[in-house]
Amino acid sequence: FAEYGGEVFGDEEGEKMKALIILENHFLQDSTGKVWCERVVDYNYLKRYLEVFGGIIVCGRCRNIREVDKSKVLKISGDGVEFLPLPDFKGSGGFLKNYHRIQESINEALDQVDCVIMRAPTHLAMAAYPVIVKRNIPFALEFMMAANRMIEGMGLLKYIINPVINYQFKRICRKADGVSYVTARILQEKYPCRAILDPGNKNFFTANYSSIDLSNSFYCERSVAPTKNNCRLIHVGYMDSGRKGQDIAILATKELRQIGYNVDLSLVGDGDKRKDFEELAKVQGIEKYVHFCGGVKNKKELADILRQADIFVFPTISEGLPRVVIEAMANSLVCLATPVDGIPELLSEDFLVEREPRAYARKIEYLLVHPEVVANGSKDNYEKSLEYRKELIDRRRQMFYNELKKKCNNK
Repeated sequence: FAEYGGEVFGDEEGEKMKALIILENHFLQDSTGKVWCERVVDYNYLKRYLEVFGGIIVCGRCRNIREVDKSKVLKISGDGVEFLPLPDFKGSGGFLKNYHRIQESINEALDQVDCVIMRAPTHLAMAAYPVIVKRNIPFALEFMMAANRMIEGMGLLKYIINPVINYQFKRICRKADGVSYVTARILQEKYPCRAILDPGNKNFFTANYSSIDLSNSFYCERSVAPTKNNCRLIHVGYMDSGRKGQDIAILATKELRQIGYNVDLSLVGDGDKRKDFEELAKVQGIEKYVHFCGGVKNKKELADILRQADIFVFPTISEGLPRVVIEAMANSLVCLATPVDGIPELLSEDFLVEREPRAYARKIEYLLVHPEVVANGSKDNYEKSLEYRKELIDRRRQMFYNELKKKCNNK
């Protein structure tokens, strides 16, 4: 383990409770032993667990590196945090190759903790589950998205593997002591936990909350008025694959420009597929109108970029309850997105679009000739986003963690 801060977790009654946190992220460990994350997770993120537990062991895929570019990574080190590095595998093949090593490492970590919280559905959660059950350790899931499209690519094989994974996570949800969902109802209906199936049983618990972290300063109520002669589209998402639909947004922009709409597109995000998307914009002859903003880690910078746009487009394949859509809504943007997973809980049917370039182009065209729809959609989105204010989410999350802590005390 890499340990930070040297803090001793204890009080007059003895050692405080410690939790193992199993995350899907990729981490970097430098030559000094410090651990960094390229996306989302930093020490402030981990404080959500430390507010309830005396200490945590963060478990995730990790790659050793001599030194990091601190402008491009997030530091997770701080008092109360230890780190358990796992093999930095990619894809199902890498997972299967390292399956037993992962289980051995997690089994070792279980000797040092009172409970486990796992993000799901993930490869690591699948590997950890049988070890946790065998050790009879209290555990909870933070369920983020449907499991039926977890595996991409692999041709016909994904149609065999995904149903197996989907079944497995339905089973894990029923066995967990507690499950939190990012949705209010959609994931709960597909992956019911014991607390839902047996609501009278006080041994099990559930909650719903997003992983989003929106401070009041991120919100901006404003008027949005795109026109045929000036419309700024925006998309935010990682570029590791085609899952987030950047190619759909680019092709929709091309179609709109062909029929006379002065539309440009900003793509916020980075990843291995960025060059492919840049090439697509070039091949389509619209490279001047597609702006690649790169990855943005600073919330203020992201808010500033969103406030320069008119319409948010998100042709994703699969999501739980996408943070980026809520962030766009908090900045009064009209949002168009695919009707998958929890997105229909955020957007009304009028703003749900088939995942196809022409469908997005036609819907954007409709908005540009109906400014009243844009004005009403902007207002509705801003008001809906207020349901995800930080203080509301934090309260529900802490109640959930405290239920797990209570389960440990009663063990």
